This record gives sequence, C-alpha cells and structure tokens, in this order.
Amino acid sequence: MVTHPGVAVSIVSVNGVAGTSTSIALAASASQNIAVVYTVLNVAAGTKDTLVLTGTSVANGAVSDNGKADLTVIKPSLTISKVAYRDDQTTPIGAGLVLPGEFIQYKVTVTNGGVAAAASVVITDALPAQLTFSSATGDLAGWTIGNSGNNVTATLSGTLASSGSRFIWIRAQVN
Repeated sequence: MVTHPGVAVSIVSVNGVAGTSTSIALAASASQNIAVVYTVLNVAAGTKDTLVLTGTSVANGAVSDNGKADLTVIKPSLTISKVAYRDDQTTPIGAGLVLPGEFIQYKVTVTNGGVAAAASVVITDALPAQLTFSSATGDLAGWTIGNSGNNVTATLSGTLASSGSRFIWIRAQVN
C-alpha cells in the first residue's frame, strides 16, 4: 500500500493497478521495483510530501515494513510584464501623449522565476478599444501568434527555462 501524509501528491496507481494498493507476491529474500504513479497537486513550489510504501507479509499480516520517499514540489513561476513604446521600439511612451493614427508597440515579456522549466507557455493580451491591432512578432523562433480582433494570443513551442525570459511585440494603431 502507498500512502502520503501531505497534500502535494495524489496517488494514481501502484504497479499499473489504479488506486493506492495492489498485491505483489515475492519469494523470501527476493526484491522488486514498485512503480508508483502520482500527480502533483496545485500547491506552492517547495511544498513537501512523503510517499510511504508499506509491505505486509502474506503469511503473517501483523508483519510489515515501510519504505519512504520524500518529495519536494518544484515548478515554474511565470510573470508577465507589458511596456508601451513608440513605434521605434526604443522610446517608452510613459505618461506621454499618443495621437490618432500613430502606431505604438507593446513589448510583452514572460519570465520564469521558478526552479523548473515551464511548458505550454501562452500569452494572451486584450488591447484597449482605443487601438486597432496591426501585427505581432516574437523575439526569436518558436512563437505562434494569432489574433481575433484586438485579442492577441502567443504560444511558445518547447519550454521556457528557469530564469529565462522571452517576449513578443504587438503593434497597434491609435484610433
């Protein structure tokens, strides 16, 4: 039987059998690897849990032995920043004015501050109604960018490494 006293994991199966327990017959002094499949729950990075594998004698149910595996959750931690620039991509707009017909560009950056790589990174951004979407480009290869009206979605293929950052530019015209 496999148990866990914490809240970080949920047991899926033991040696291919759904649930937290299964019977495995072993000869005296024999050994066997046991495959425990579990899912990590939505908990904070650094959360600890322990898997406990209890072996019980078939001949004498009062005789058992425990094996333990300590687990620590590691996961990505993504932050997104968005800065508005003039169309030159170098001059921040800040509190400055923009005029109708002028193009501006947003630099949307996603950063992984976690200790694990992030997979399935997706940026979604809804531009204000005072703008009309024009185009979008990624910093490097790997971005798939689309839009529906003023709603922009960018999907990064592969992973975003720990401490890594990637960005896209969104170009829009002021109405």
